Amino acid sequence: MSQVAKHVADDIRCASRSTANVLISGGDTGSRAAIARLIHARRGRAGALIEADPAALPSNPSDATVFIREIGDLSSDVQGQLKELIERERALSLIAATAYNLFDRVAARSFDADLFYRLNIIHIVIDRQDTWPGLAATMAAQES
Repeated sequence: MSQVAKHVADDIRCASRSTANVLISGGDTGSRAAIARLIHARRGRAGALIEADPAALPSNPSDATVFIREIGDLSSDVQGQLKELIERERALSLIAATAYNLFDRVAARSFDADLFYRLNIIHIVIDRQDTWPGLAATMAAQES
C-alpha cells in the first residue's frame, strides 16, 4: 500500500471512530461512495446510510447517516437548507463527497463558507491514481 493510501486509511479509521461530519474529496464517484459506506459500517450507528439527493434532503433523519454524493453541486438555497438541517439535527451524521475543490469554491463565493466549515471536520482527500474501492475492501476484510 502506498504512503498516500496509508494516510487515507488512517483518515478513514479516524472518521470511523468519530461521529463528526466527514468531507471526502477527489477520486471518482464510486470511490467516494465506497469510503462513505465503509465509514458508516465501521461507526456502528443504529440508523441506515441514507444516500440523499441534495434537492430532497430528509427532514428528520433521526439516527441515520446521510451521504450526499456531490455536495459541490448544491444551489445556494439547498446549501442554506442543509445548514439548517445540521443545526436542527444535532445527532445527524453527515458524510459529503465532491469532485470539486471546495476551498476554491468558497473563495469564489459559489459555496457557503459556513457550510464548508461545518462539513470539513474530517477531510479525506483521495488521490485519483489509486484504486480506492480496493482499499476500502481491503480495510473491511482486515476488520473481519
